[in-house]
Amino acid sequence: RILTVASIIYLNLSFEHTSERVYMNLTDNQPYTAAGDLLTYQSQERPTKSCLLYPNPSNSAEYLSATYAQVYQFTTRLSRRFLSQYFNDNPPSTSTVICILSNCTTECFLTIYALLKLPNVIIFLLSTRNSKTAIEYLINETQAKYVFTTKDYLKTLPLIATLKIIEFDNDVHIDELQELATVGDKENLRSQQLDEIQMIFHSSGSTAYPKPVRLTNRYFFNMYYFTSSVNKDWYTENDVVLAWGALYHIFAFWTSVTVWQVGGCYALPLTKVYPPTPKELVLNINQQITKMITVPVLLEQLVNEINSQSKPNFESLKKMIFVMYGGASCPDNVCQMLVDNGVHLISIYGSTETGISLIRNFSLPSKQWKWMSILPIRKPFVRLVGNDNEKELIHLPNDPFLTVKISNRPDGSYSTGDILIEDPPGSGYYLVLGRKDDTLVHINGEKTNPKPIENLMNSNMLVKKCVVIGHQRICNCLLIELNWSQVGDYDFQEIEQQLWFTCEQANQFVPSHSRIMKEMMKILPMNKHLPVTDKGNIMRNKAVVEFQTITDKMYQKFLNINDANNHSHLFQQWTYETLKTYLKSNIQHFNEIDSYQSLFDNYGFDSLSALQLRHQICKDIVEVEQNFLYEYSSIDKIVRELLVKLEGSYNKQNKGDDPYHCKWMEHIIEEYEKIIQQEPPSSGENTEAIMKRVFLITGANGSLGSWIVHDLLKQSSVDKVYCLLRGTDVRRFYQTFEQRYDEQILRDNKQRFHILISMDLSQEHLGQTSQIFEELQHNVTDIIHSAWKMNFNFNVQDFEYDCIRGVYNLLKLAKTTSSKRFHFISSIASAGNSKNDVREEPLPRQSDLPLLGQGYGQSKYIGEHLCWIAMKQWGILVDVYRVGQISGDTEYGIWNTSEMIPLIICGGGGQLGQMPDSGQPISWIPVNIVSNCIVDIALQSYSHDKNVHHLLNPHTIEWSQFLNELSQIGLKFQIISMEKWLQIILQNTSTDNPLMKISSYLESSSNIRMAHYETKKTTDRTKYFKQCPQIDQKLIRKYLNYWNKIGFLKNGYEPSEQ
Repeated sequence: RILTVASIIYLNLSFEHTSERVYMNLTDNQPYTAAGDLLTYQSQERPTKSCLLYPNPSNSAEYLSATYAQVYQFTTRLSRRFLSQYFNDNPPSTSTVICILSNCTTECFLTIYALLKLPNVIIFLLSTRNSKTAIEYLINETQAKYVFTTKDYLKTLPLIATLKIIEFDNDVHIDELQELATVGDKENLRSQQLDEIQMIFHSSGSTAYPKPVRLTNRYFFNMYYFTSSVNKDWYTENDVVLAWGALYHIFAFWTSVTVWQVGGCYALPLTKVYPPTPKELVLNINQQITKMITVPVLLEQLVNEINSQSKPNFESLKKMIFVMYGGASCPDNVCQMLVDNGVHLISIYGSTETGISLIRNFSLPSKQWKWMSILPIRKPFVRLVGNDNEKELIHLPNDPFLTVKISNRPDGSYSTGDILIEDPPGSGYYLVLGRKDDTLVHINGEKTNPKPIENLMNSNMLVKKCVVIGHQRICNCLLIELNWSQVGDYDFQEIEQQLWFTCEQANQFVPSHSRIMKEMMKILPMNKHLPVTDKGNIMRNKAVVEFQTITDKMYQKFLNINDANNHSHLFQQWTYETLKTYLKSNIQHFNEIDSYQSLFDNYGFDSLSALQLRHQICKDIVEVEQNFLYEYSSIDKIVRELLVKLEGSYNKQNKGDDPYHCKWMEHIIEEYEKIIQQEPPSSGENTEAIMKRVFLITGANGSLGSWIVHDLLKQSSVDKVYCLLRGTDVRRFYQTFEQRYDEQILRDNKQRFHILISMDLSQEHLGQTSQIFEELQHNVTDIIHSAWKMNFNFNVQDFEYDCIRGVYNLLKLAKTTSSKRFHFISSIASAGNSKNDVREEPLPRQSDLPLLGQGYGQSKYIGEHLCWIAMKQWGILVDVYRVGQISGDTEYGIWNTSEMIPLIICGGGGQLGQMPDSGQPISWIPVNIVSNCIVDIALQSYSHDKNVHHLLNPHTIEWSQFLNELSQIGLKFQIISMEKWLQIILQNTSTDNPLMKISSYLESSSNIRMAHYETKKTTDRTKYFKQCPQIDQKLIRKYLNYWNKIGFLKNGYEPSEQ
């Protein structure tokens, strides 16, 4: 008999250490070691006990029952028949993969168990939804030798010389099952290894070819112990368990193994052909079923069918001990209806690779059906990685329940790719938010989780399925497949109104940049269907490809308003006040707006808000450029420019007598200089602190900032690191470490770093409470200021409110004690395009300095001068680090895709297949090298004559050499003139090209050549600068491989080994 759970789990929990993993002896005391021997064992223990309910071949509306002895004899005879007809009575002598491609019928189910009786056989169940090329790939990948199939699927099989195709339609005679005796044979159990591969299942293939997953006997038997560890009565020998799910997915098949382990009865769906029709589903639940497991798509169809009846009746479901769904999310409205009608609904979470990870105990109230807890026996072998809210489930390398060879992380662990949230915090109950790879990354770097929108839209009865698309686009669009059985009573306008009402509700629950605009909601024609997996999950990437023509037209129509009316003749009707009123009425979600403050800095205005407002301006007033709202970011500026455009006297080239804002820069510096001179200096002479160092770093969740945190925590002389983060979501901070598999340093130093949220550098207390700010004043010895806005379209005024004022407020914090040092992360852009060599010393103050007409570099120039003024007036020890183009790290090649160089390489060389023949010399410096240098210099004694540091790659290469390296690595592109390249970008109507984001900047800066920067002092100051690697194929390939891996470099490149 199977040992009790208590004796195994609580009394006999032991471990075997092997070279690969640690095994728990939960299954080693069983009398059988192979899934194929279950029937042999139970036919001897329970020969007359009902084992299987299956559709009557003569009347599929009713069940027939077979005992353990009958099913055992049937599968044994079938196994011998197969052996005789197809193997010449000689079973395979070595491990052999046999595929099964068939509808999920009774014949298919019994064929699986018949073949499991053969020695050295691995059964591979193929989905009938696979394409011919996918089937060919899977057969070749697993080196399968046989395919058992039926005549219906012969045409989907590839022609492979080494593959033997067997039609088993005429071999399985279900009528014989009822004729067999109910007395079991005394066959000996086989001595098969528990850790021997027994079956193969495959993933859905929603993003690429399906992936085969190899499963051992132990894997299947563990499922019983998973559920029993939560509730010993999960399955009992008195249960009749109905499984709605395709046999080629693990969910339905492992249920048969688990139910038969306890001696229960397994019920197949009551249908001739899978999947059952809605009417068959209703008929099926009216049988004597005690427990049911199902995929959500069939549960949803069942509920809809019940509700379509004149008197909806949930009594059959209500009588069941539980109804459990898994494999995908189930719409909340469907679940709510079930529990409101007394159905005991629970959920389960896992995967083919991991088995069950989370489950809801059916003894708990069912009102919270989707709140699950981690299985007790799995807790030692998993960890949740992420911030306090959203976490990713990671299975450790020593997890004894994983299937073999599935590690997808360098440390040997396995990431499920799913995001969980603990609700309420600390409760141990989790909700599954969605897939990590469902996250849509827009071309401006902002991210969208599409699930909240899709889930709410799916709750509308008019919607069958929907999908949000927007990866590498400027904004999201929504495609909707209607539930045509529900729309008959509405005209199209009413349908559209109802859907938009639901969409507006969904928009309230997502970040502003993730919202769906009305112009970007599309109802698909009746003959168009969104692609879904067998479990009902949307195949998002496949939908992107199938509906690309539709979505391209949507984006083009929205972004390129070629038919915009010129309303200049209405100039007299527009006044300053009417335009101001119009703009405020079209800016959603904001009540009181100061007309003189930047919309982006003060009102949460984002790229999507800018797109929407520009769209309205072009439609209703006059056509404006794509970056118009970035150049004129306050209501006052927008109105004044619109009046000029309407009057017809606007000249894009004429921007007054200060085209590059040089006078404005000097004005800002002078204003802050007056303020600093009025502030008293710190008390006492500024000397180096002899105590352990305590650092405050801004921008700690950025690429450079997180590396600096990493390097500081490695130093024993650093006592503590305060990390200032903008906003309240700390997930990005942890993600930067997770991305490079560096979480361990955070776990090892929990007491040495402190995260401070809600950073607002425009405020004197930096957005912190008085208590925290006083703590910073008292404890901090060093401030590293790394946070800065990065936008190629902003002018210098747009940096004034938070960035420039932030430098001043941080300098004020630095002067509160005499021991603080201030480290300002500047940029080589601060020196502009000087024709002279830029020395490692403060820049001169002069209004005609040859600066780029770029707000970013100008704001850094101002920041540097505020530092020198504060050093002179307040005695603060200042270090300025002028950093060049920071590239990805040297280990993983992780490089932010929103930066200039990745955009040029991936958008130009990759997507357009064209690169310009001229460009700046390449002097990228890897981010980890920059961090090494900064931390090394910061921890040294202060040097008054070496307090400006130039950090750019000393191994500069010319643009032509860079293009040659790209080509040698394998990026396929043509080289054309810079003029032609810019023309293609500016005229390109493809809205998903990331270069659109910086097109105006590229046009204005194409003829600029950066200055040469001296590095002698920096070289003397830090040894790490000398260790900077050359910009060669090895380094460049790392970056291209990373961009290709995350889907940013999608064209013209195949990744290769380093």
